[in-house]
Amino acid sequence: MDETNNSTISSKTAIVVIHGMGNQYPMETITDFVDNLFKKEENKDNNPKSIYSAPERITGSFDQRKLIGFHNNVQYDCYEYYWAHLIKEPSVSDTISWMYKLIWKKEPSERLNKYISIIRMSSIGLLLLISIIIFFYYWLFTWIISCCPLWSHLFFFIVSVVAFYKLRNIFRLLTQSFGDVIRYTVPHPSNIEGRQKISNNAVEFLTNLHDKDYSRIVIVGHSLGSIIAYEMLINTFGNLNKLFKNVEGIEEKDKEELLEVSREESFNKMQFMGWKWKVSDFITCGSPLCHAEMILTKNKDLFKNKKELGEYPVSEPIQDSRKLFYLNKKTKKYIPTHYSVFKYVEWNNIHFENDIIGGKLRALFGQDIHDHPPIKPKTFKRILASHTQYWNKKQEEKSFKIIEEIIKK
Repeated sequence: MDETNNSTISSKTAIVVIHGMGNQYPMETITDFVDNLFKKEENKDNNPKSIYSAPERITGSFDQRKLIGFHNNVQYDCYEYYWAHLIKEPSVSDTISWMYKLIWKKEPSERLNKYISIIRMSSIGLLLLISIIIFFYYWLFTWIISCCPLWSHLFFFIVSVVAFYKLRNIFRLLTQSFGDVIRYTVPHPSNIEGRQKISNNAVEFLTNLHDKDYSRIVIVGHSLGSIIAYEMLINTFGNLNKLFKNVEGIEEKDKEELLEVSREESFNKMQFMGWKWKVSDFITCGSPLCHAEMILTKNKDLFKNKKELGEYPVSEPIQDSRKLFYLNKKTKKYIPTHYSVFKYVEWNNIHFENDIIGGKLRALFGQDIHDHPPIKPKTFKRILASHTQYWNKKQEEKSFKIIEEIIKK
């Protein structure tokens, strides 16, 4: 990692990291991400840090900072899109109800289907165990009340209170872990306000970044944050493609050429012609989008229909130019459609083989996605243990290297 001063900077890149589910603290995710990506190891020469912190003037939040790193004469301004404060935790009953419906869905996702029998049997076993505990507790309670001295009543009461609070904490942890997914993905009327705030703020955030002097923007979404990042990306693109009208669109010959060239060439050509779009790369880590048919829509048919309508744009070669451009009748020139976002954005997806929250995305979101082979975790081998370790360069170097190479290419 080369230390660079302002006089030698050749370009600036913005990195936006979107955290996953759980009660995340502001800057918790981005600090860990940037430390792994840019921080030099301590050595005898006492080299200065390669990370700098500056006020973050995109959102106006004083809890957020912009972290700056350097590599090969490029300045990387790293931002976190923080959304945890915009969503309320659901009740324990809502969480249990959602998990029950998910586990017993008639058509589980391909990723979940591999484990569904184990999960269902485990849930039945857990219910039986809880039933036995309740029955035993009731029997013990009636026996102590009728046969034991008064002091044992007090002891039993104290044990019961402690057990209740321990159980309550377990359910609260469950709600904190999965509650965000419920609030964001389930379109219940009580969830709409929070979903809208997160989506609107995300679009405003990414739109404002396009007004800065960046040559390139990279978006990294982890866990539930990858769904928020996906929607941020497609919704912002839908707004910014309208601004192409400021340069009147492109000619017929340019449209035909864009259909033939690579994604990188398309991105560069459109920028050369004056388009404002700057997002070149999208990275998803441990993404629940692999369960999209279950959590974004009611069934596979509805999900397929929404993709065909362009509500869920996909990353795949598209030969039908009507999906990529529409004709401006006044200027007789062509404007990019909302469907064409991945004609200009490269999508990389990473997941650990033991992380059942994440999985492959090509079958659902297009054959042009770089779906990296499932990574066998080096350290965190238990199911789900690796879910938060995607950029841990000391212990899970393989996944970190993929992210690093995309960002610093």
